[in-house]
Amino acid sequence: MRYLTKSRFKLAVECPTKLSYTGKDNYRNLLAEDSFMQALAEGGFQVGRMATMRYPNGIEVTERSNARALARTQELLSSHDNIVLFEPAFAHEGLLVRVDILVKKSNALQLIEVKAKSYNSIEPEIVGARGGITSGMLPYIQDVAFQKYVVSKAMPQASVECFLMMPDKSVIATVNGLNQCFKIVS
Repeated sequence: MRYLTKSRFKLAVECPTKLSYTGKDNYRNLLAEDSFMQALAEGGFQVGRMATMRYPNGIEVTERSNARALARTQELLSSHDNIVLFEPAFAHEGLLVRVDILVKKSNALQLIEVKAKSYNSIEPEIVGARGGITSGMLPYIQDVAFQKYVVSKAMPQASVECFLMMPDKSVIATVNGLNQCFKIVS
């Protein structure tokens, strides 16, 4: 089954035509060939890995196949009342998401989407001058809303709260060069 994943959803929101070209070998993906974009992605992986450190007892769903990831997620959630999962998979009617961090406490789920984009907690720029979500934040809100929809439909008995976890640029790091302490290995 081919799912509408979070990545494909975000692509379709950005430009519906792009969705029809994804996964087709005869079209080049210039972003995949751009070393600068690859470096930015690695920075995102570092932020994601640092975010998991807030939950030292978390369990990562490492299965790559959708079917196995969905089964493993369900197995872990059904066997624990309280658990933290990294990259759990959820599907509903052709929609599929992998959640960055999921905290389960009984029937309450916290869906945490980790972003590398920095945020200023002192002067947040989420709502624009005329109201409404700023164009810089809208893709992140749409992303987490899509995930909440899928998780809520896949787990109708649970209450789902959503959070964005982003580096706070108004806070001074207590460790110099913290980002350089993490190495990405294949």
